[in-house]
Amino acid sequence: MARPGKRRLRNVLAGAAVVACVLLAALGLTELKRGAAASACLPARAPTTGPAVSAEGGLVVAEQGFSKFHPWSHSLGAVVANNSPRAAYRTRFTLRMLDADGLPLWSGEPREIPLIMPGQRLAVGAGVDVPAEGPFPVARMSVELGETHWVAVDHGNMLFQTFDTRAQSKPANTTNPADTYLWLSPNGDNESHCGGLSQKGAGIVFRGADGAIVGGASGGVRDGSYCAGSHFEEGLGTFAVPAGTDLTRTQVSVYCDIAEPG
Repeated sequence: MARPGKRRLRNVLAGAAVVACVLLAALGLTELKRGAAASACLPARAPTTGPAVSAEGGLVVAEQGFSKFHPWSHSLGAVVANNSPRAAYRTRFTLRMLDADGLPLWSGEPREIPLIMPGQRLAVGAGVDVPAEGPFPVARMSVELGETHWVAVDHGNMLFQTFDTRAQSKPANTTNPADTYLWLSPNGDNESHCGGLSQKGAGIVFRGADGAIVGGASGGVRDGSYCAGSHFEEGLGTFAVPAGTDLTRTQVSVYCDIAEPG
């Protein structure tokens, strides 16, 4: 027959073992939940916005430049920077070509950048075919920033995740030496395949050997969905590239926004 002291010791040890098992199970469940949260896809949702207001002040045109690459064609490029502590959502802008007196010779249709994060610098561009210039040649270009929605950054929303977009060039299937084929290198930051976002075009800026902007273009991903994280050698298409362009300096900004229902 066991002594009372030994029975008490066995009971204490058994109780301690039960408590240890419960604690280990609880810790394991906590780590499992943490792992699930870390690997889960963030939701992609539209931010709460008020009325659209002027983008001026918070957004600035940091760089711009253009080139004439055919008797009737121009390449326009610019970089829009967000100097505000808030994100700019669905910013409207218009590209124009002006004569020496500042009068518009060509105005593009208003376009939209879905999101510009604080401190971000995004490319905008266009290739423009115009009739013969006549006596009023293009002297400069301009980027008119319209209205935007200023919103707080929400790091729990996939819309506010930024991706490092890199472009490489490939020979185009064309006899024109000024044409090239650009494609986006896959980036691990957006290979989540989460969905909820869709691509709303892209802005492209071409630079010379000194880094100055010599033009730009707009385009869209041909294959896959860069914003949703699928990579099938996403082609940006064939563009006329201005003379003197250093393709290694090409800047591409893919515009991601909330996917439309259906």
